[in-house]
Amino acid sequence: MPQLRVRPCAELLDLLLGLTSPEFWNTAGADLRSRMDRARAIVVQHPYRILANSMTVAGYRNGPVEELHAGRASGYAMNRRRATDQQSRELMRFTSERLAAVLSGFRPWKRHSGHPWSWPENLAGIYISPYLSPGNWSLCELSCPIHLGAHGC
Repeated sequence: MPQLRVRPCAELLDLLLGLTSPEFWNTAGADLRSRMDRARAIVVQHPYRILANSMTVAGYRNGPVEELHAGRASGYAMNRRRATDQQSRELMRFTSERLAAVLSGFRPWKRHSGHPWSWPENLAGIYISPYLSPGNWSLCELSCPIHLGAHGC
């Protein structure tokens, strides 16, 4: 596979930085602050898992793979490869751009001046975000069972 540089997804990086910024907390209404206060107890216990789950959702799950999982892949039967070469490239580019943004520019453990919360408490905004938080994913299981159905394929 050729080694190409991808342009990090600035939109995702801005979203992550915004949700962990002092401005997000300072401009939040009472209901949002209350939700973040409740989430703080959870994020302190599982900060790395919350980051990993959020990276997976934003960098992979909320992208072209949804079309493939929904059976909208064209070109191949269900018992064979389900993605065309073009669809595979699109998925790789999508994932690479988003992971590059997270891995190169997001440092939630760095202290922001003026922020009332420090690491890992400042992940509360990410944890309550419907775009970045997979609400039903485990924060403590090593893995979850995968059921492939009656056909086993």
